Order: sequence, then structure tokens, then C-alpha cells
Amino acid sequence: MPVVTAVGGEAQQCFCLPHTQRMAFGDFLQLFFEGREGVVPYLQQQNSNLTEEFAPLLADVEPQLGFAGEAFRAAPDAVNLWIGDARSETTFHKDHYENLYAVLRGRKVFHLLPPTDVYRMHLGLYPTAQYQQVDGELQPVLQQPPSQVLWCPVHPQPLDADSARRQHPLFFDPSLPKPLRVEVGPGDVLYLPAIWWHYVQQQADEDEGWCVAVNYWYDMRFDSRYATYNMDDVGPLDDSVPVHYYPEGEAAEAASAAVAIDASNKGFQLLQKMGWKGRGLGRKEDGLVEPVKAGVEAGVRLGLGKQQEDDKYTAAENIERKRLEVEIQADEDPERRKRREAQAQREELIKQDVSQILKTFYCQTCAKQYATTMELEEHLSSYDHHHKKRLAEARAAEMERTRDERQRKEQRRQQREQQRLEEQ
Repeated sequence: MPVVTAVGGEAQQCFCLPHTQRMAFGDFLQLFFEGREGVVPYLQQQNSNLTEEFAPLLADVEPQLGFAGEAFRAAPDAVNLWIGDARSETTFHKDHYENLYAVLRGRKVFHLLPPTDVYRMHLGLYPTAQYQQVDGELQPVLQQPPSQVLWCPVHPQPLDADSARRQHPLFFDPSLPKPLRVEVGPGDVLYLPAIWWHYVQQQADEDEGWCVAVNYWYDMRFDSRYATYNMDDVGPLDDSVPVHYYPEGEAAEAASAAVAIDASNKGFQLLQKMGWKGRGLGRKEDGLVEPVKAGVEAGVRLGLGKQQEDDKYTAAENIERKRLEVEIQADEDPERRKRREAQAQREELIKQDVSQILKTFYCQTCAKQYATTMELEEHLSSYDHHHKKRLAEARAAEMERTRDERQRKEQRRQQREQQRLEEQ
């Protein structure tokens, strides 16, 4: 996480995007092997660059893995090529893709935590910056207009362990499991489930000096996991106390409806401070003091009065089938029909108004609908939105770049066709 000096402000930490530059593959290799002093060349675009930009390499790399297509019942959304060295690392993040990561040269080291460990990630909102050329050097520069990203600043293997434990006590809590460390070598494939947190390091091949990998992204199913996917969208968590800790290190006593609350209970003490004398509840202090005794019927505990209510409504003389709406409409009078149609019209107008209002809180880039301005703003500052935005921009730039080439090819095709017709 670089330190950036804001114009007119103090130095601050930020989420810094890399400097991106388009170049021929041969120029990249020359920079990578000969001129990388002061820079960290890394080939990665996350726009299915293997199929879109390096299609000739598909003769050596499968465009998809057969077993994955059967498991996910779909073709991959993107197939990406990654080339870098040991200086390139990816901070903790999660992706809404099922990820199959294959290493070809060198080694990749993944530090993994499940989605439920979001409370350990010490998430915070950080200003967004990007490396840019300033006076001939790459320096982080804050983006304008200013924006923020929800980000995890934790490094799994910090140089100063004591300082890291003080800054991120939940992540380094010795009573909690350590992140899974998975080393993926040449010929290995790692299945990384969607929305798992992962920090990625790499080790260059000793002979060739680079690390080369290909990954296949399959869009996750937005079922019950979507709730987990949005767990960190509420913003930074209050991580001052671990969720499994109890005050003064003592385990909390489980509440029970069969045991009266004693005077040592904090709630009991608060009621006493508010004037309660420990007598019965109610204005006249003649109410219940002991816990309500629940009855037992057919093995199910019933609350006060619930048994009598069930007996009343399940009695044979009180059972009456509820009429269907079509039966009611068949017997309705003109006045009721008029009211029903007016109500249906009002509901349709309300539905249209709500739909029109919700368009204001719709993110076209991610195809997601939100209900409030706050939800939309939190989404627009999230890592996932920025990720999809960059992906869309990269694809648009690629389409623009190749448009003229496609037009020239079409013109040549038409000329060949015209020539063939003339020769006939």
C-alpha cells in the first residue's frame, strides 16, 4: 500500500492501481528480461486476454478444461494469461468467479481464507490512486475526482510481525486458524472457489526467470452465496473486539425460560437502577415474577395461551375452507368489481413508479439493482465495481483497436469475391 502525498494535504495510505501500457509482446519480453530496473513488468489484463489478444498461443493451451465445463455446465467467462516475477504480489481480495488456476512456469503461493472470515480482514475505505509517469518516474497519484475503495491492507507474511499483530489483531489472533497456504507448481491446477479471500505471491522459474500461469474464470451462481458475497459491502467492520470473545474472558451464560434472572445479571441491575424494586411486573407490581411455564403438546413447547388458540382454530366446528379468489369474483357485485379493478390499477401505477425510481439506483456496468443512494454509492466504491469497470473499458478499447482491422479484412474479402465473380 503506497504512501501518497495529496495536493495540499498530508501523506496518506491508499489503494493504488498499476500503471498500464499497451505494447507488442516482443517489447514486453525485452522490458521484462533486459530493462526492468525500477519497474515491475507484469502481463495481466483480466479481459480474457489469452483468447482475445494471444489467440495464437491457444495451440499450446486448452481454451477450457473439460471437467470444469461439465462441473459448471458453462464455458469460461474469461481465460487470462499472467506473466511476472517474484516482485509482483496481489493483495487480499475476493472474486465472484469460480477460478481454476493453472501454473505453467515458476510457482504461485496462495494464502486463503473462507468468506466467513471477513471479520478478520480489517477492511477499510481507502482513497484510490494509480501509478503514473511523473518526471520520468512511476509515482502513485490520487485519482480525480476522488474515489474510495473498500480494501484489506493485511499482509500474511509481514516483515515486522509485532507491528502487524498490533495493527491487525484479528487476522493474527493465535487462537484462530491460520490462512491456508497453497503452493501451485508447474502442471498443477488450483480450484479457488468464488468469494474466497486470497493473497497471491509468485516465485520465478530458476532457469527462465519468470512465472507464467493461465486461469479460467466461471461466473458464480448467484444463489444463497450472494448474501455472503455482499457481507463486506456494509463497509468497515468494528474489529475492536473479536466476535468470539466475552467480556473479562468469561463465557456468557445461556438464557433459559425455566430459570429466573438473578440479581447478578446486568439487565436485572439496570432495572433496579431505573426504580424497579424486584416485585411483580406491571403498574401495580402484581404481575409475573417467575418465568412463564410453557406447556407441552405433542412434543412441541407452546407459549402462554398458545395451546388455547390452537385448540380454538383447529376445532372441527371452526374449520372453514377459505374461498378462492376466482370463486369470490364469480359472486361479486358491480360495486366490488369496480373497487377491485381500481385497486389493481393503483397497484400497477405504484409498480411502474417504483420501477422508474429504482432505475436511478441501477448500475449499468455490473447489472445490479439497489434500493437506496447509500447502497449504490457503497457499490460504486467497491473493488468488484472497479474490477468490472476496468474489464469493460479494456474490452471497449480492444474493440476500438480491432475495428479498423476488421473493416480492412471485410474490404479485402469483398474485393476477392468481386474478383472471383469477374473471372467467372
